[in-house]
Amino acid sequence: MYVAGRFSAKRKKGNAAAAVGDGPDAKACPVGRPPGPGAVPPAVGGLFWAAAMGPAVATARPSPPRQSSLGGGGDCVWTIGYSGHTPATFVRALKGSGVTRVVDVRSVPLSRKPGFSKRSLSAYLAAAGLGYVHMPELGAPRELLQRKKGGAPFTELARSYRASLAGKGSDLARASALAREHPCALMCLEQDPNDCHRGILAEALARRGFRVVHL
Repeated sequence: MYVAGRFSAKRKKGNAAAAVGDGPDAKACPVGRPPGPGAVPPAVGGLFWAAAMGPAVATARPSPPRQSSLGGGGDCVWTIGYSGHTPATFVRALKGSGVTRVVDVRSVPLSRKPGFSKRSLSAYLAAAGLGYVHMPELGAPRELLQRKKGGAPFTELARSYRASLAGKGSDLARASALAREHPCALMCLEQDPNDCHRGILAEALARRGFRVVHL
Protein backbone atom coordinates (compact mmCIF):
# COMPACT_ATOMS: atom_id res chain seq x y z
CA MET A 1 0.00 0.00 0.00
CA TYR A 2 1.03 3.60 -0.47
CA VAL A 3 1.71 5.15 2.94
CA ALA A 4 3.39 8.51 3.55
CA GLY A 5 5.09 8.55 0.19
CA ARG A 6 6.34 4.96 0.25
CA PHE A 7 5.20 1.82 -1.50
CA SER A 8 5.36 -1.59 0.14
CA ALA A 9 4.67 -5.00 -1.29
CA LYS A 10 1.43 -6.77 -0.49
CA ARG A 11 0.85 -10.28 -1.85
CA LYS A 12 -2.61 -11.18 -3.12
CA LYS A 13 -3.34 -14.89 -2.79
CA GLY A 14 -5.01 -16.51 -5.73
CA ASN A 15 -4.19 -15.86 -9.36
CA ALA A 16 -5.50 -13.36 -11.88
CA ALA A 17 -5.99 -10.12 -9.99
CA ALA A 18 -4.65 -7.86 -7.30
CA ALA A 19 -6.97 -5.44 -5.60
CA VAL A 20 -5.82 -1.85 -5.53
CA GLY A 21 -7.63 0.55 -3.23
CA ASP A 22 -9.07 0.61 0.23
CA GLY A 23 -12.29 -0.84 1.59
CA PRO A 24 -14.47 -3.80 0.73
CA ASP A 25 -15.65 -2.27 -2.56
CA ALA A 26 -12.16 -1.73 -3.96
CA LYS A 27 -11.95 -2.86 -7.56
CA ALA A 28 -9.15 -4.99 -8.97
CA CYS A 29 -6.54 -4.53 -11.65
CA PRO A 30 -5.72 -7.67 -13.65
CA VAL A 31 -2.17 -8.82 -13.10
CA GLY A 32 -2.19 -12.06 -15.08
CA ARG A 33 -1.63 -15.62 -13.99
CA PRO A 34 1.42 -16.96 -12.16
CA PRO A 35 4.15 -18.24 -14.50
CA GLY A 36 3.94 -21.89 -15.45
CA PRO A 37 6.48 -24.59 -14.59
CA GLY A 38 10.00 -23.61 -15.59
CA ALA A 39 9.10 -19.99 -16.29
CA VAL A 40 11.30 -17.19 -15.04
CA PRO A 41 9.16 -15.05 -12.71
CA PRO A 42 8.99 -11.34 -13.48
CA ALA A 43 11.46 -9.19 -11.61
CA VAL A 44 11.06 -5.76 -10.16
CA GLY A 45 12.57 -3.30 -12.67
CA GLY A 46 15.78 -1.28 -12.69
CA LEU A 47 17.57 2.08 -12.62
CA PHE A 48 15.71 5.30 -13.41
CA TRP A 49 18.42 7.85 -14.05
CA ALA A 50 19.65 6.79 -17.49
CA ALA A 51 22.53 9.23 -17.53
CA ALA A 52 23.87 7.81 -14.26
CA MET A 53 23.39 4.15 -15.13
CA GLY A 54 26.22 1.69 -14.88
CA PRO A 55 26.30 -1.82 -16.38
CA ALA A 56 23.14 -3.56 -15.24
CA VAL A 57 23.42 -7.31 -14.72
CA ALA A 58 20.82 -8.94 -12.50
CA THR A 59 18.96 -12.20 -12.18
CA ALA A 60 15.18 -12.14 -12.45
CA ARG A 61 13.54 -12.99 -9.15
CA PRO A 62 9.94 -13.40 -8.04
CA SER A 63 8.23 -10.36 -6.59
CA PRO A 64 4.54 -9.60 -6.05
CA PRO A 65 3.14 -6.41 -7.56
CA ARG A 66 3.54 -3.37 -5.32
CA GLN A 67 0.16 -1.74 -5.05
CA SER A 68 -0.89 1.84 -4.55
CA SER A 69 -4.08 2.82 -2.79
CA LEU A 70 -4.11 6.05 -4.79
CA GLY A 71 -6.89 6.46 -7.34
CA GLY A 72 -10.53 5.63 -7.20
CA GLY A 73 -11.51 4.94 -10.80
CA GLY A 74 -11.82 1.71 -12.70
CA ASP A 75 -8.89 2.33 -15.04
CA CYS A 76 -5.51 0.79 -14.24
CA VAL A 77 -2.00 1.84 -15.08
CA TRP A 78 1.09 -0.27 -14.48
CA THR A 79 4.70 0.76 -14.01
CA ILE A 80 7.85 -1.27 -14.57
CA GLY A 81 11.61 -0.89 -14.45
CA TYR A 82 13.83 -3.10 -16.55
CA SER A 83 17.13 -3.45 -14.70
CA GLY A 84 16.41 -6.98 -13.50
CA HIS A 85 15.14 -8.16 -16.88
CA THR A 86 16.26 -9.48 -20.19
CA PRO A 87 14.01 -8.45 -23.08
CA ALA A 88 12.36 -11.88 -22.88
CA THR A 89 11.54 -11.72 -19.16
CA PHE A 90 10.48 -8.08 -19.54
CA VAL A 91 7.90 -9.09 -22.16
CA ARG A 92 6.83 -12.05 -20.04
CA ALA A 93 6.18 -9.77 -17.06
CA LEU A 94 4.14 -7.38 -19.20
CA LYS A 95 2.05 -10.07 -20.86
CA GLY A 96 1.52 -11.88 -17.56
CA SER A 97 0.00 -8.69 -16.19
CA GLY A 98 -2.22 -8.03 -19.20
CA VAL A 99 -0.22 -5.01 -20.39
CA THR A 100 -0.33 -4.40 -24.16
CA ARG A 101 1.55 -1.11 -24.49
CA VAL A 102 4.75 0.30 -23.00
CA VAL A 103 5.00 4.04 -22.42
CA ASP A 104 8.71 4.81 -22.19
CA VAL A 105 9.15 7.82 -19.90
CA ARG A 106 12.93 8.09 -20.11
CA SER A 107 14.12 11.47 -21.28
CA VAL A 108 17.11 9.72 -22.87
CA PRO A 109 15.92 6.33 -24.22
CA LEU A 110 19.37 4.76 -24.39
CA SER A 111 20.69 1.90 -22.30
CA ARG A 112 23.94 0.02 -21.84
CA LYS A 113 21.78 -3.01 -21.12
CA PRO A 114 21.34 -4.92 -24.40
CA GLY A 115 17.86 -4.71 -25.86
CA PHE A 116 16.60 -1.70 -23.94
CA SER A 117 17.55 1.26 -26.09
CA LYS A 118 14.59 2.75 -27.92
CA ARG A 119 15.14 1.25 -31.38
CA SER A 120 15.88 -2.31 -30.30
CA LEU A 121 13.25 -2.33 -27.55
CA SER A 122 10.45 -0.99 -29.74
CA ALA A 123 11.27 -3.59 -32.41
CA TYR A 124 11.33 -6.41 -29.86
CA LEU A 125 8.03 -5.33 -28.35
CA ALA A 126 6.42 -5.07 -31.81
CA ALA A 127 7.55 -8.61 -32.64
CA ALA A 128 5.91 -9.75 -29.39
CA GLY A 129 2.65 -7.98 -30.28
CA LEU A 130 3.09 -5.11 -27.81
CA GLY A 131 2.88 -1.40 -28.51
CA TYR A 132 5.53 1.19 -27.68
CA VAL A 133 5.25 4.94 -27.19
CA HIS A 134 8.11 7.20 -26.15
CA MET A 135 7.16 10.23 -24.05
CA PRO A 136 10.41 12.10 -23.30
CA GLU A 137 8.28 15.06 -22.19
CA LEU A 138 7.58 13.15 -18.99
CA GLY A 139 11.19 12.14 -18.46
CA ALA A 140 13.54 13.63 -15.89
CA PRO A 141 14.80 17.01 -17.13
CA ARG A 142 18.47 17.15 -18.11
CA GLU A 143 19.22 19.44 -15.16
CA LEU A 144 17.93 16.80 -12.74
CA LEU A 145 20.00 14.10 -14.42
CA GLN A 146 23.09 16.24 -13.96
CA ARG A 147 22.25 16.81 -10.31
CA LYS A 148 21.77 13.08 -9.85
CA LYS A 149 25.20 12.42 -11.33
CA GLY A 150 26.54 14.99 -8.88
CA GLY A 151 25.16 13.01 -5.95
CA ALA A 152 21.99 14.92 -5.12
CA PRO A 153 19.57 12.83 -3.01
CA PHE A 154 16.45 11.52 -4.70
CA THR A 155 14.16 13.31 -2.24
CA GLU A 156 15.53 16.64 -3.47
CA LEU A 157 15.20 15.60 -7.12
CA ALA A 158 11.66 14.31 -6.52
CA ARG A 159 10.55 17.73 -5.27
CA SER A 160 11.93 19.36 -8.41
CA TYR A 161 10.32 16.76 -10.67
CA ARG A 162 6.93 17.18 -9.01
CA ALA A 163 7.22 20.92 -9.54
CA SER A 164 8.05 20.37 -13.22
CA LEU A 165 4.84 18.37 -13.70
CA ALA A 166 2.76 21.43 -12.83
CA GLY A 167 3.31 22.74 -16.35
CA LYS A 168 2.78 19.42 -18.12
CA GLY A 169 -0.98 19.02 -17.96
CA SER A 170 -1.26 18.29 -21.68
CA ASP A 171 1.41 15.57 -21.47
CA LEU A 172 -0.31 13.98 -18.49
CA ALA A 173 -3.60 14.14 -20.41
CA ARG A 174 -1.96 12.31 -23.32
CA ALA A 175 -0.54 9.65 -21.00
CA SER A 176 -4.00 9.24 -19.46
CA ALA A 177 -5.58 8.86 -22.90
CA LEU A 178 -3.01 6.23 -23.90
CA ALA A 179 -3.63 4.29 -20.70
CA ARG A 180 -7.40 4.33 -21.24
CA GLU A 181 -7.05 3.10 -24.83
CA HIS A 182 -4.91 0.09 -23.93
CA PRO A 183 -3.46 -1.42 -20.74
CA CYS A 184 -0.21 0.54 -20.40
CA ALA A 185 2.94 0.29 -18.30
CA LEU A 186 5.05 3.36 -17.62
CA MET A 187 8.61 2.19 -18.17
CA CYS A 188 11.86 3.49 -16.82
CA LEU A 189 15.04 2.05 -15.36
CA GLU A 190 15.03 2.17 -11.56
CA GLN A 191 14.35 -1.00 -9.62
CA ASP A 192 12.27 0.69 -6.95
CA PRO A 193 9.47 3.11 -7.92
CA ASN A 194 10.24 5.00 -4.71
CA ASP A 195 13.57 5.96 -6.28
CA CYS A 196 12.14 6.65 -9.73
CA HIS A 197 10.23 9.48 -11.33
CA ARG A 198 7.73 6.94 -12.70
CA GLY A 199 6.44 6.55 -9.14
CA ILE A 200 5.73 10.28 -9.09
CA LEU A 201 4.05 10.02 -12.49
CA ALA A 202 1.91 7.20 -11.12
CA GLU A 203 0.80 9.49 -8.28
CA ALA A 204 -0.21 12.12 -10.85
CA LEU A 205 -2.23 9.58 -12.84
CA ALA A 206 -3.83 8.26 -9.65
CA ARG A 207 -5.13 11.76 -9.04
CA ARG A 208 -6.73 11.49 -12.47
CA GLY A 209 -8.67 8.40 -11.39
CA PHE A 210 -6.25 5.55 -12.18
CA ARG A 211 -5.41 2.61 -10.01
CA VAL A 212 -1.70 1.85 -9.97
CA VAL A 213 0.18 -1.45 -9.97
CA HIS A 214 3.98 -1.50 -9.82
CA LEU A 215 5.44 -4.60 -11.46
